Amino acid sequence: GGFYLPFYLAARGKLPNTADIIRLILRDKVIHNYYSGYKYQLAVKKLAPAKQAEMKKFVFDFLDKLIDLEKKYLHELYDDFDLVDDAI
Repeated sequence: GGFYLPFYLAARGKLPNTADIIRLILRDKVIHNYYSGYKYQLAVKKLAPAKQAEMKKFVFDFLDKLIDLEKKYLHELYDDFDLVDDAI
């Protein structure tokens, strides 16, 4: 979310080096998140089906809360620039 403005500016010929650095950061985050998700799936697979369903509900509820928080954060960052809809 907070990286939208540097990418927006880079697309317009501003801050190209900053956008390149952010791309590398995001690529690194993807690798870490993939691995964490993989390890989580392996752990959950060992649980009883009822516990798996409970964990699935917990994770999706938690993600919904995180998405709502991220949207609020994007409004704080980009409302003054009229970029919120694009950033979301």
